[in-house]
Amino acid sequence: HMPFDMMWQFSSRPISFESFEEMQFSNFDEGGNFNYSDTIKKHASLGQLEKWEGSLRRIKAFRTTNELIQGKIDFLKFNIDGKKFNLAIERFNKGINAYNNYISHKNKQFKNPPLNDDEVSALLKKAEMDIYGARKAIRSIKDPDPQLQDVIRQNESDWPELKAMLEKEQAFIKKYLSTQGTERKMLFYKVVR
Repeated sequence: HMPFDMMWQFSSRPISFESFEEMQFSNFDEGGNFNYSDTIKKHASLGQLEKWEGSLRRIKAFRTTNELIQGKIDFLKFNIDGKKFNLAIERFNKGINAYNNYISHKNKQFKNPPLNDDEVSALLKKAEMDIYGARKAIRSIKDPDPQLQDVIRQNESDWPELKAMLEKEQAFIKKYLSTQGTERKMLFYKVVR
């Protein structure tokens, strides 16, 4: 049996897939520089995403593939991309919730409960931080499987409208913060001429 991930060989000099297939075990007992014990300890302390990323990195380090190994690589990449996407969507949803919270406070003219300028500014910044952070995380997913690629494309097609909404509210906050107290109330009303 040959584990996909070299750390499970429990050897400071793990053998490659190629050596295993060719039954070349002559170097197996010689000293090496791979600290499998530390790697396993670190692995145990990681979250699932980091475990998958570490395994994928170590499997690819051998630079040997066959159909079975490529299947494991594809499986890990699929899981990694899916997990990254799901984490990004969770962050995006937090951003949308923060944006909705901002709009709720804006609809009450930031008075119920009363908010100071720093709190008003922070409401929108929180939303922007999560929404832009989520978009960056989604865009960092390289070469996803076709199904996930379709979902990412749909997400990207919705982006211009969301970006325009955020920019509109940024302009409102800038104007709101630069307007003196009694005149601020007029910012919440449209003047019809």
